[in-house]
Amino acid sequence: MTVQPIRIDELRDYVDAAFNGDDDILFYYDKKEKVKTIEQACENVVTKIKIVYEDSEIRGIKINGSKVGYFVYSDELLVSFGINKWYRNKAILSDMWEKIKEELGETFQCLLYSYNIRAIDFLKKCGMEILFDNVTVLRFENNLN
Repeated sequence: MTVQPIRIDELRDYVDAAFNGDDDILFYYDKKEKVKTIEQACENVVTKIKIVYEDSEIRGIKINGSKVGYFVYSDELLVSFGINKWYRNKAILSDMWEKIKEELGETFQCLLYSYNIRAIDFLKKCGMEILFDNVTVLRFENNLN
């Protein structure tokens, strides 16, 4: 597995590779976005990162030269991650986790919707612990023109 810095304009290919064939991703994806296809979910991931985490660090994951996944982080926050379902075995997931820790350090957080149990279970197996559960986050944005 190789992990390399990529630019935001390269991210879509890696997100596409991570979500390819994973129809279940739609059950765990941000429900307020109303995405109906994997393609829409991929586009939404990239758009959110461009807008909300424009200063984030983006890493592409390759195995044997093929794009298979990605992760994005900002400071001590793991923002987004994914790897293609055909590569989700113990050895590869452990390797990916080690690469994430190498980049973010030994202390960081990840914010996930409570219904994203697949990602939560993965991160718990990796040693992360739940700090808050069923939290409502509110935001006000005054869009005065």
